[in-house]
Amino acid sequence: MKGKVQPFLLSILVSLLLLVSLVKDTSFSDPVYVSKQFYFLFLILPLLIVYIRNQFKVSLRTVLYGTNYLDLAVLVFFIYSFFRSLFTPELIFPHPDVIVQFFLVVLYLIVKTSINAFTEKEHGKFIGSLTLGLLLILLINSLYGLFQLTGLAEPAHELFKIGGSFGNPGPFAIFLITIVPAAFSVLFFSNQFSKKTYRLAVSGISLIVLLLPFTMSRTAWIGFILVLGYFFWLKIRLRAWYRKFIQNKFMVFSGIAVTVVVLFVIAVFLWELKENSASGRLFIWQITAQMVSDAPLFGHGYDSFAHSLNDYQAAFFQNPDNLNSAAAQTADNATFAFNEFFQVAAETGLLGLVLLGVIIFFAFYKSHPDQTENKVLRVFAQGIIVAILVCSLFSYPLYVLPIKILFYLALGVISGVKLHSIKEISVKRTIHRMNLTILIAFCALFYAFSLQRLSAEKEWHKFEQSARNMPPEILYKKYNELMPVMSYNKYFMFNFGTELIVAGNYEKGIRVLNETLPRLNDSNIYIYLGKAYFETGQYQKAENCFEHAYNIVPTKIFPLYNLVKVYQKTNRPQKALNLAGTIIEMGEKVKTDIGNGILLEMRKYVEEGNN
Repeated sequence: MKGKVQPFLLSILVSLLLLVSLVKDTSFSDPVYVSKQFYFLFLILPLLIVYIRNQFKVSLRTVLYGTNYLDLAVLVFFIYSFFRSLFTPELIFPHPDVIVQFFLVVLYLIVKTSINAFTEKEHGKFIGSLTLGLLLILLINSLYGLFQLTGLAEPAHELFKIGGSFGNPGPFAIFLITIVPAAFSVLFFSNQFSKKTYRLAVSGISLIVLLLPFTMSRTAWIGFILVLGYFFWLKIRLRAWYRKFIQNKFMVFSGIAVTVVVLFVIAVFLWELKENSASGRLFIWQITAQMVSDAPLFGHGYDSFAHSLNDYQAAFFQNPDNLNSAAAQTADNATFAFNEFFQVAAETGLLGLVLLGVIIFFAFYKSHPDQTENKVLRVFAQGIIVAILVCSLFSYPLYVLPIKILFYLALGVISGVKLHSIKEISVKRTIHRMNLTILIAFCALFYAFSLQRLSAEKEWHKFEQSARNMPPEILYKKYNELMPVMSYNKYFMFNFGTELIVAGNYEKGIRVLNETLPRLNDSNIYIYLGKAYFETGQYQKAENCFEHAYNIVPTKIFPLYNLVKVYQKTNRPQKALNLAGTIIEMGEKVKTDIGNGILLEMRKYVEEGNN
């Protein structure tokens, strides 16, 4: 479908989308992830309006629709994800991630169709202005991190000094790495850019090199090195000496051997730098592999990873032998697989993974870059994909919205400049406008859902802040009023259930938390359920909940402490004493006042029981 937004305007509107990387709105209960989702929906609105307006103004009697393999792969992956979410029964339609993914696919189509209609001169204008916009985003985020590091800005989190608006140094560092190909493109193809742009690129890379060591993100370090290597390879692969090098088998073998040794040394260094973290990820991958083998074709369900992983983790630690393993010391309530490909396979099955693989394949299919304007644009976009793929091996970049925007932007650029249409269809102008009307209808539907949820999210956060000073009957009333809209949010449901239990309304609290369990399955929800069952005399159910909570995270003593109470209540004093001794022997992994109080109580209980 031929139609475009002018190069300079398109680059401005696309760059504006990445302002979500700076959003951290404390009027939301989740000021990082949820606020970025809502702000993205507003930031993409100008682009939608400009594009749809231009398309309605098309005066031709027929409009040409062109589709290539990458377009089909992106659309099929979205359609499969959409239907997989519909057939994940515990999710409330429409899932917020599906809404965001819909608008990202629209972004892809806008970028693709616009670039596809650009002339060679317009390609040059677009790459110049887009690169400038991305470099400014890179510099602003880097300076934000630098100000946090030097104390000129508030820390990212109470536990992390640096992290931009991401609340964590990991996603912050990875975002910088996925946008740095814009700077590398300027350095390696400097004849295509202005001196001002070149200076900005050097400044951006310098700031990243300065900040990366302080983020302690091993994934970001690896990503920076490999993306830099990718651009070096693109630059030298056409040189005569490189061709001679690859024809010499001894030189090739020596080069591979040296590379393997260097990578091995780097891997050992990074492992030892944060050994517990590395061991924890290996354990998560082990459990994830079991998840995939149990539901290989369609997976366990959309957005189901954290829920399913905790059940598998609990089953693993039900074996007493596994409680003494190194994995028991690193296990926690994991939300991500720290490998995008494992997580996609676990949630949407090997079918979902294959569809994602097809997208990646066509993003690099028949790539022969040189230094013409549109080829530089393609190399720049493929560099972003490389950065995301490298980071996807050890982290969760596609769950970080600004990175996801970059991913679909890069795919749209590649489709627009690189791939010829496999099918072109001429449609009448009336049909074209009807298609635009359908697009507007879907956008309006998803915006209606999102605006309703936006209001409810902010209202929830308001009374959540004053919940402890609010009479219980008013608190329940407010929760009940928001329930029809906010039931999609598993954390809202969890908070509602826990507030009911804390206030002594156990039966309703149990009902709400049991409704939440299919979507939120960490150890805390089982602890609250166990307490509610205990207070209502359902001791077997309480015991099951506390045991499950402990098996999910075997280093926590609080579930065991509650099990001691269950054993005492059900006249099993010897089991209670034995478990109290175990708690004392375990101690606390992370020292807290509550934990210290539990240990003192258990020591006193054991002493009295032995006298």
